[in-house]
Amino acid sequence: MLERSTLFPTPKSFLLALLGFALIASLSLCVEYLNYQEFNRFDSVMVEATVMKHTTKTKQSKNGKTKTYDLLKLKTTHGIILYTISHKHLPDLTGSTLKAELFLHDGISFLEYMSGFFAPSKIIQIEPKNRLYAKIEQFLHRWHANPDVRAIYEALYLAKPLPRSLQQKFSTLGISHLVAISGFHLGVLSLVLFAVLRFPYRFLQDRYFPYRSAKRDTFVVVALILLGYTLFLGSPPS
Repeated sequence: MLERSTLFPTPKSFLLALLGFALIASLSLCVEYLNYQEFNRFDSVMVEATVMKHTTKTKQSKNGKTKTYDLLKLKTTHGIILYTISHKHLPDLTGSTLKAELFLHDGISFLEYMSGFFAPSKIIQIEPKNRLYAKIEQFLHRWHANPDVRAIYEALYLAKPLPRSLQQKFSTLGISHLVAISGFHLGVLSLVLFAVLRFPYRFLQDRYFPYRSAKRDTFVVVALILLGYTLFLGSPPS
């Protein structure tokens, strides 16, 4: 007779697992706090970061003049999320890597360090975009003249943020999850890859290695492709 298996068969095992999770979380928090102290040690710090989002903003000054500036959302090599502005108009830097000096005259709190913060900066150097990323971007620009359609495809394949107007429309319709790089997105992609790879693999398996497991080998190949895809996108949050 089959019995239902449980993840934690006894209260003791549950408490031990909970204690282990708490210990891992505490150690991780301690490491982040040490990194925070080093980051917040001086009035300025040099960082290398990827531009996650690049938008152009306008605002009215007190004397009635309209000022335009670029707002950049950055993710440093250490995983820190921050915002900064450039008063010089820049080409779209989304997906690019840059080196910048951040000015932390008043310092930042540990909560801001963990959740994201704003800091004035000076951009030192802008690295060229990844060649493959740039080629895919050019391909989408060439095939989709409509800016909204192009933005949707860039969000689907390059994890670029949607313009605010499109974000509001998708949010109103309740379908924002369809254009986010999430578990659902990767699940659909894995299904497509499995269907594409299954028949060629079966053809080769029947002739050269019938002793192999088609499902296991296909799963490994699909998992490696998805891992490479997420690393190529910079492991964006859902």
